[in-house]
Amino acid sequence: MITFIGLAIALAAAAYGMFYGISLIYEVVGVLATLMAFFMFPFVITIAPWYGAIMYGDMKPFIIVYGGGMAGLIIAAYGSR
Repeated sequence: MITFIGLAIALAAAAYGMFYGISLIYEVVGVLATLMAFFMFPFVITIAPWYGAIMYGDMKPFIIVYGGGMAGLIIAAYGSR
């Protein structure tokens, strides 16, 4: 059960990162790049929080994506032992 909760936290963090990344790309570049970014989601989840933190000073998505992902996977690893 704890493993499931940890994986759910990590999945929620990834989903938020994807939503944030897509909306950020839509604001900065436009519709065509947003459609391309939808299909390249690992790149979006990885780079968009960094771009938001550096260009806009918004650390919340960075903390949620990387912190939530790590915390969720640590909880999942703890639950699976």
